[in-house]
Amino acid sequence: FERSLFVHIFADSNAYKVLDGVLNRTQVTSWETRNQVEIHAYDVQHHIKSLEAQMLETFRPSFPNFTVAYGTVQTIGTWLRLYAHRFIEHDAENLLYIDTDCVIMANLDGIADYIEQRPSALIHWGESMTAGFIGLNIRRMEEMWTIAREAPMKEIATRFKQDLDDQLVFRAINVTRPREVNVIPIEWDMHVTARWTSRYRPFDVKTPNVGMLHFNGGSASKAAYFKPAVSGAKTWMEKFEGTWGNARYYANIPWSWARFIAMGNRRPRSSGFQLKLVSHPAPPLQKISQNKVQFGRKKKTRLATEEKKNRMSFFGNNLSSLFGKNLSSQTVHLLYAADHDAMPGLDTSVRSVLKHASERVVIHHV
Repeated sequence: FERSLFVHIFADSNAYKVLDGVLNRTQVTSWETRNQVEIHAYDVQHHIKSLEAQMLETFRPSFPNFTVAYGTVQTIGTWLRLYAHRFIEHDAENLLYIDTDCVIMANLDGIADYIEQRPSALIHWGESMTAGFIGLNIRRMEEMWTIAREAPMKEIATRFKQDLDDQLVFRAINVTRPREVNVIPIEWDMHVTARWTSRYRPFDVKTPNVGMLHFNGGSASKAAYFKPAVSGAKTWMEKFEGTWGNARYYANIPWSWARFIAMGNRRPRSSGFQLKLVSHPAPPLQKISQNKVQFGRKKKTRLATEEKKNRMSFFGNNLSSLFGKNLSSQTVHLLYAADHDAMPGLDTSVRSVLKHASERVVIHHV
């Protein structure tokens, strides 16, 4: 991976407390990588009420009886990605959102190249329209909410048998603004719920190139295919040991071994970069409103200036630098949004990212 990497992790208060222990236990700050890596963790609990209000404003024009409720499948975690513009202060045009049950199997430069082709698109996802691995234009997130609010969401939900969740927002964009959608190839669109049928088998023949594997459990529960749905049953990795089963490497490799691999990717005669961990705790309640106003003004001015310079950015930096000639000085931004229930898969997913990050990486948790 020849770019710097910023990993942003959004978490509610419960997940944020657990996350701190995970990051300390894994000793990620002792990592030395080829390029700079930063992990930013954010406690976004204080934003959930305003997020829920925006959900009501967006869905009630089409569903007057819509209420904010989280069942066995949908949690607040996935909604947080649509609020990324409220948290992340880095200059960026696009973020790559990754579910915590996704395993990265190849160099992320590949997906970065596809996003570079259409950096101003609203969203970047595969033909399966599965939002567990999706590029989001952070500068246009308010526009996404507006498009969804004005779209015939009831018709769209019925047509695609889509639940009333955040993925319906992306479906609404896909249906009403197809020219604003950048469709990424199948190698970056490998989701269990989209590729489980026999038409995609044998997997290594039908899909010879694979960049990611998403072990999503579908609509029945929040459980991922890392674990069997029924006690004693085989997991998806066990059923397809030679293909999907290779993700087990990232699920099982010790953090200390992964760290040694990362150190081996440093340039000759270079000590590399020490991984940086940045925590963003919840601000005092009395300051939240003021901070929002200041952040909004600052962001608007900064982005207006940056947009005049270059309209291409990816994961926090503009593409003029990110995808320029000197790639080692550029940064890619990844986004995770997790509540407490999504934490078990985070270890594996982050390890798979860091293993491929031979350059500069930054991880943010909130």
